[in-house]
Amino acid sequence: VIHRDIKPENLLINPKDNALRLCDFGFARTMSADSPLTDYVATRWYRAPELLLGSTHYGKDVDIWALGCIMGELTDGQPLFAGESEVDQLFVIQKVLGPLTPEHMEMFLRNPRFLGIQFPDVSRPETLEKRYVRRMPKQQMQLLKSVLVMEPRRRLAARDALRMPWFEGIKLPRSLRPPSQSQSRIRPDSSSSATPVPIAERAADP
Repeated sequence: VIHRDIKPENLLINPKDNALRLCDFGFARTMSADSPLTDYVATRWYRAPELLLGSTHYGKDVDIWALGCIMGELTDGQPLFAGESEVDQLFVIQKVLGPLTPEHMEMFLRNPRFLGIQFPDVSRPETLEKRYVRRMPKQQMQLLKSVLVMEPRRRLAARDALRMPWFEGIKLPRSLRPPSQSQSRIRPDSSSSATPVPIAERAADP
């Protein structure tokens, strides 16, 4: 399932036990390899570049991007990418992360909504390190840089994010724990053929 509208307003915390809950699944969709999805989802400040550029084929990576934006906002109380329009949102993102990827730039040039628009020079971005200098621990910065990646396929998956040093020492519910090394490996049976660990033995995706 892709939530498609993760933002601070959709995160609820129970003050009794500090349990975090995600709400408002009005934009949520199940993933399908063939069916195109609408690009006009997610609140602008938390919208991934591919959504801003009009992509209709995307996955959970858009939710990972939104979580990265929230991580930054929780650090200093200010939205990380506070664009005033779709094109301004793209520019604000590039001012911190650098130019769009070639694939994204091709999408930008093909999109009639951006006809005749050019971005100012972004060859010397501010960078996340400069934005949060002395405000964010090194391990948190490592995690943030792994999820706020322009190229969707290179963004850290939720399961892999839980293995990052930032989460060491935090006791996670069983359903959120990454599979152990022994579970992740393929184990040989008595006939020496390789058999993967059954899916049922693995924790569900967060």
